[in-house]
Amino acid sequence: MSGRLEKLWYPTVTESRLRSFLLSPLNLAEQLFRLAVSARGTLYRKGLFKSHQIPGTRVVSVGNLNVGGAGKTPAVIWLAQRLALAGKRVGVLSRGYGRSSSRDFTFQTGSDVPLISDVGDEPLLIARNCPEAWVLVGTNRVALARVAAQKHHCDVLILDDGFQHRRLARQVNILVLDENNPLGNGHLMPRGPLREPLSAVARADLLWIRCSASAVSNGNKTMPVFQGHSRVLAQYLGHSPEPPVQPEQQVFAFAGLARPARFLATLAELKLNVVGYRFFRDHHSYSAADQKWLLEAARAAGAKLVTTEKDAIRLPSQFPVSSVKLGVKVLEGEQMLLEMLGIG
Repeated sequence: MSGRLEKLWYPTVTESRLRSFLLSPLNLAEQLFRLAVSARGTLYRKGLFKSHQIPGTRVVSVGNLNVGGAGKTPAVIWLAQRLALAGKRVGVLSRGYGRSSSRDFTFQTGSDVPLISDVGDEPLLIARNCPEAWVLVGTNRVALARVAAQKHHCDVLILDDGFQHRRLARQVNILVLDENNPLGNGHLMPRGPLREPLSAVARADLLWIRCSASAVSNGNKTMPVFQGHSRVLAQYLGHSPEPPVQPEQQVFAFAGLARPARFLATLAELKLNVVGYRFFRDHHSYSAADQKWLLEAARAAGAKLVTTEKDAIRLPSQFPVSSVKLGVKVLEGEQMLLEMLGIG
């Protein structure tokens, strides 16, 4: 997501009448998208489109309503870690957004880990943080689920970015929302960031709220809520643990993220002095020219380069950059969620 699109979809001020008028040509496209989403949902509800069951497994879907990051990957990692700790054989199913290969891949950390170009950055990040889990990447996630269950004997499958992927039936449907701006401007694509209307919240079994929240409800149905706050677990230099950068230290920030403003907010919480930044498209592949430009920009600013853990995976291990590793600090609802997962 570009910075311009982020400002359009996630405005910080109320949209003016003039701006609404200028954007009105997108309203027709939004209504057509709404009709398509509604028709697809109707076909699934009436059974004309089939949702496939995977015998002997509990499928846990993690997804969101909007385009761009809402904290799904930290949620998937947290769930995979807790399930593995409880003795479950965990499989994580991902389409591998941003990868260049069309092949299917199945791997664990330390067992023939594929290239980032083959599977994408998020599957590698998940595998690194939960080495016990099998990570399966491919376009047909029903087929991946069968491989995980039959070949690797996984008894819990986590469907990453699965709220709209209804071909695979699930026992737990988790919807991740960012409390700071969960719905953006409230419009469906392309007028706004929503992939489905707000009424789709009713399909969720639990709302995973990033940051604190009081109560979230949908009509007359109050949804179970898990509240988790993103917290910094560690900072790294390349792939080796290093002492964290110090508060007030000058840094030059960069990242390839859907919503980079949140990364700047994290750095502000760390009390780092951001003297410059550059943001790229989500899942950006850093070329040699990109790396040279970043090094020169940081040197000119007298600053240290800092990025996200996901971006660091896409850089050479010797590239001199600090990366911020985020985790989940549970605020409320942990026991209820663990019971849903069958390990409470």
